[in-house]
Amino acid sequence: MFGNEIPPIYHIKKKLSPTILIHSLDHPVPFEDVKRFTMKMKDSGNDCELFTFEGKKHGFIKRGKSESERYDNKPYEETLVIMNKFLSKLDYLNST
Repeated sequence: MFGNEIPPIYHIKKKLSPTILIHSLDHPVPFEDVKRFTMKMKDSGNDCELFTFEGKKHGFIKRGKSESERYDNKPYEETLVIMNKFLSKLDYLNST
């Protein structure tokens, strides 16, 4: 089965792992679906945070460059900071 047949939103329940979503507003997955997922996770008592980037394509957090294009490393660096804060808040990383 594929994602369209079993959307993740139908599998939300209490006590799921902390979840971080880093999403482009121009991503093929509709932003309203991502917001709805985030809200349902929170309403179920789960730790879920959503961070958005505007004007970026799928895979926008890649670092470096490919043979066909140069990647913008700023979103990559920003997502590292976001993930570090999220994981540190959960005591998964040392904040030093």
